[in-house]
Amino acid sequence: ENGSRDNLGFYVDDKIQFNSHFSLNIGARVDFIRTSNTTPFGQKISREDQSFSAYLGSTVQITHRLSLLANIGRSFRFPTISELFYSGLTGRGTVFGNPELQPEKSLNMEAGLRYLHPDFFLSIYGFHNRIMNMIQKYPGEEDDYFYRNLTEGLISGIEGELTFWGIKDIEFLITFHHLVGREKENQTPLNYIPPNRLTGSLRYTPGRVWIEPRLTWSAAKNDPGPLEIKIDGFFLVDLVFGWKLNNHLNFMIIGQNLTNAVYRFSADEKGVDAPGRGAVVRFTYAF
Repeated sequence: ENGSRDNLGFYVDDKIQFNSHFSLNIGARVDFIRTSNTTPFGQKISREDQSFSAYLGSTVQITHRLSLLANIGRSFRFPTISELFYSGLTGRGTVFGNPELQPEKSLNMEAGLRYLHPDFFLSIYGFHNRIMNMIQKYPGEEDDYFYRNLTEGLISGIEGELTFWGIKDIEFLITFHHLVGREKENQTPLNYIPPNRLTGSLRYTPGRVWIEPRLTWSAAKNDPGPLEIKIDGFFLVDLVFGWKLNNHLNFMIIGQNLTNAVYRFSADEKGVDAPGRGAVVRFTYAF
């Protein structure tokens, strides 16, 4: 009833280039947020929150082709109006808001290496996010759901990319990620942490026409969070046919899930099977 939120923020950031081999990115932000709501009994509830966040990042050019990236940052996430105040029916059961929720505070660290060669590009990154007062949605009896603050959530992972264009008219791309998310206190899995996934594509472009098969492999989800279920792994085959009509207009036909695999892309307990075999026709215009 008449929920509202006002946000006032101030920030400053800068990039300092010390020399051709080393640069530093710095920034800071202050936010003031006021959230209010009128209860069904006519009582107005309001709260005020403040935050300070900052980041520090650097790029070190180790060699002409190899660079090192490192970042550390502090961030906030305020509870939404719904998480604080809404109680009632939704598409996934009855939800009960919690006006006592505290903002999430996180410390995020990442580091990575990038290598740029005339024939290929290779990158790999690792990260670790420590989230204090993490807001978690959890089930009660039957189809009731509630919000609470976890003591601390930890999300860490690694991801990488390889792009190869050393053969005329051919470009090869492969990416992967591996993530782990746990509640620190009892090692309970967190919601919505994606399983291991590997994707690859090979694009052949003889002139204005291109053809690109895409392959996706996803591992099974065997450690579901409180709002998830176990799901099987899957393997997808897609195929893209494209035609560059002119410098501005592209035409594409995308064949999706050509093997008609039955799978679930999300482990959400209210989720459904993903679409089977299908096709998309797309025109794009850029100027």
